Amino acid sequence: MRKLLVLIILLFPFYSLAQNTSTHIHTPKGGVLPQTGPVIVKSIELLTHESVIGKNLTIKALSGFIKELETAVKNSYKSPAQGELLLQVEIKSSERFATTLKYQGNFPSEFLQKIYDNVAQISSINTKKENIKFQVHYVIGV
Repeated sequence: MRKLLVLIILLFPFYSLAQNTSTHIHTPKGGVLPQTGPVIVKSIELLTHESVIGKNLTIKALSGFIKELETAVKNSYKSPAQGELLLQVEIKSSERFATTLKYQGNFPSEFLQKIYDNVAQISSINTKKENIKFQVHYVIGV
């Protein structure tokens, strides 16, 4: 019990610090266009601060790269795959980008492999200096 109390006391500053962070949501003029089809982008979350992104990569280059990822996932789809997919990407300064794929649902291994294969065919972009991380959350076949 004493160890648990010490752990809670040690973690409390991190919890209170997390409570003071703010999330910014941007909505484009005219709102978000509705998506149709079996593969829908539910959200894109930047895991790197905007100021770091702005110093290392243009928004045009980043948005074009994200569109290529979206196309790669859409071109991988085969029914009856259903569930949610989280694709985490780290764009690096001197190496090829890295990806991590997490999922929930009924996805055949062939579908997941096809995503990896299609993403691997995307031309890599590089940052000027610092790495940039983001996640794309897909809803598939639902």
